[in-house]
Amino acid sequence: MSRKIFAYIGKADKEVDALSGLRDLYKDQLISVNAKVFSTKAQRISARKVFEEGQANALCSLGELYRRQSKHDQATSSYTQAHEIYSRVGDESGQANALCSLGELYRHQSKHDQATSSYTQAHEIYSRVGDESGQANALFGLGETYRDQSKVDQATSSFKQANEIYARLGDHRGQLRANFALHSLLSLQ
Repeated sequence: MSRKIFAYIGKADKEVDALSGLRDLYKDQLISVNAKVFSTKAQRISARKVFEEGQANALCSLGELYRRQSKHDQATSSYTQAHEIYSRVGDESGQANALCSLGELYRHQSKHDQATSSYTQAHEIYSRVGDESGQANALFGLGETYRDQSKVDQATSSFKQANEIYARLGDHRGQLRANFALHSLLSLQ
């Protein structure tokens, strides 16, 4: 039953478009009753999507709170649920943000493979949606993960890429963080 519901919700955007088209068709044919029915149904689906995105945002905030309290299992659960909701409603930026949060959480727990995977997926999504700041932050997190494992070459590459993006964006704070991180690698060589 839940798979049917999730499949239905996942198609919400397409269904809203189709219903809106039917509404317009009926409206053009002066069949106002059917136009109103399809319009109302499209509004309900859109409202459900907005509600779910709000729910995912709240889960991310809760995950942050749990992370700060070192309640790692609860934080992981909150971020994972948020990621699933963002995926279901098609919010790619939300997905990437949840993945970066998971990456940070995993890195602090020395779960390097999971952190690397989360940051890499986030970077791919940020690249696809054109969010350069997100790309830089994901690369920076990836660099920290590699540094924690003494993988100096990979860390250097990630920090340099992040630094280039920060410079292009005029993010001086990001540049300082990346340069400091690059400098900290010298002690590992």
